Amino acid sequence: MIVPFGSTTTVGGRDLGVSAAVTTFTGRPEVTVANYPSNPEGTPVFSVIGKYVDVQLSSPTGVTSVEIRVYYSDADVPAGVDESTLRNP
Repeated sequence: MIVPFGSTTTVGGRDLGVSAAVTTFTGRPEVTVANYPSNPEGTPVFSVIGKYVDVQLSSPTGVTSVEIRVYYSDADVPAGVDESTLRNP
């Protein structure tokens, strides 16, 4: 999805299991998000609950923020895991 300049656009959502809210002041980046059942590559961040996501921007020029949300249920969180630790440092 193309994000118009000077706006915030959310790509993805609860149905996909991940979303990215991208805010721009200039430029028109194309944003894609994906959710994977296993680690496609790199260092996983949300591996404790088995969620692997990818957010790509065609260009970072003019992007002021990207907020990534990973959706999960209580059943996805293993017993003994503190939910507050599920965020990217």
